[in-house]
Amino acid sequence: MDFLNLCLIVKDENKYLQEWVDYHTLIGVERFIVYDNGSNISVRETLVEDIARGRVIVIDFPGKKAQMTSYAHCLHFYGKHAQWIGFIDIDEFIVPKTTTDLREFLEDYEAFGAIAIHWVIFGASGHKKEPQGPQYKNFIKETENDFPPNHYVKSIVQPRYTVYPMGVHYFHHFPKHPVVNENFLPISGFDTPRSAKKIQLNHYFCRSEEEFRRKLKRGDAIYGEITSKDMNFFYKYDQAACIENRHILDLIAKLVPGGKIDGVHSTVASYPVTISSHPEKTPSPIENFNRFETEILSKEMKLAIEQKDSLLLHLIIIAATDRFGNKIRQHQWFIHGLLKLIEICINNKDYKLARILLMGEGKNAQVPPNPQAYFFLGQTLLMLGDTKGVEDALLMGLSLDPKHTGILDLLSVFYFNQERYPEAIGLFHRITQIDSSFADAWAFLSLAAWQLNAMNTFTHAYLQVCELAPDHPLLPELRKKALHSIL
Repeated sequence: MDFLNLCLIVKDENKYLQEWVDYHTLIGVERFIVYDNGSNISVRETLVEDIARGRVIVIDFPGKKAQMTSYAHCLHFYGKHAQWIGFIDIDEFIVPKTTTDLREFLEDYEAFGAIAIHWVIFGASGHKKEPQGPQYKNFIKETENDFPPNHYVKSIVQPRYTVYPMGVHYFHHFPKHPVVNENFLPISGFDTPRSAKKIQLNHYFCRSEEEFRRKLKRGDAIYGEITSKDMNFFYKYDQAACIENRHILDLIAKLVPGGKIDGVHSTVASYPVTISSHPEKTPSPIENFNRFETEILSKEMKLAIEQKDSLLLHLIIIAATDRFGNKIRQHQWFIHGLLKLIEICINNKDYKLARILLMGEGKNAQVPPNPQAYFFLGQTLLMLGDTKGVEDALLMGLSLDPKHTGILDLLSVFYFNQERYPEAIGLFHRITQIDSSFADAWAFLSLAAWQLNAMNTFTHAYLQVCELAPDHPLLPELRKKALHSIL
């Protein structure tokens, strides 16, 4: 098992691939899982040496809007093979400031699900045309600390505490193992108060003006074609980058013999060969990324149900809803897991959570079109005192399954308790027609018939209870009524 891997999805960035792998190898990254998003020159051709050494695993992953899916794939298939996996881009470089080895830095954060590292946005540093050489050497002007994008983070996660990507910046984690910043403070979301004294993420957002124009034409792996960005972004970011930042160059100088910045590749080339124990999962071709992701989520949910892990089940439901919204409720595997969790909530008397899970949240939220869901909703609303909602929910459930004995029983008892005896009798009759051995239905039918002085129905139902359940708790009361009717 590796201690530290990095995950990357990339397209037509061959010029910068080697320097990105070399630099992060220098600071302690052991393996790279690279998703090739349809590069004209294959990543396999560019990183031949590193692939042969077991340092890089390449997965062909063409298609638009693939970044979230690649992260989900990496977490699902490779998470069990590494204690830490960082999810960053080709123009992002992790720079620890308190140590020269990123693995040593991470040891202090092993109690947490992830560490969130803040961006340091770099500008073009005066480059109009694409310069030769590595990014970290060419672009050395950073933006001010309070520049808004510097509040964004990227994550290095511990897969064993991580459920699913919330986005490309941030992941869902187990509550007892939250994501923290460098100061061990739990954070929520990817836009948080900036802290970059111990570690930073150099983000070479602009590069040169020439390269940024190419970037706009190429699109990216999140949105496909970039429509929300134009050259105004370049000018805004570049003009804000006016402070020289040489942290990464100083770090490299400590790690390369003689402090030679250009000696990174030759240095890491001397490192030992890494034998790969990772299974290379190549789901090719993927025609529909959304479907592929839902397949991953469904497998995770099935595992949670098999292990009877209600916390994991709940987190997968949250993650799936966050990723796909209320549309996820169209999938039967999701409904199955949701109903399992709701049943647990009801058994634990957590009715408020059960109602939230059933009804969903947001303006388009709705109860899944499933009779069992409406049965659980009826139970939940009854315990919360919403009598009007109980009836509506149970009637909706019956419209989906007229023979659902659980709904029929709950609604008939509900009517009985409201002294709506004719309606209760009608439903009790339906139950006994479906299941003639249902002693409870016969008992309440007998009581309801007594209230309406329907003695033939009362007597018949009473005798059924005597035969089916001689120890039924309502039988003593029914005997008294039967005796009273005789006298």
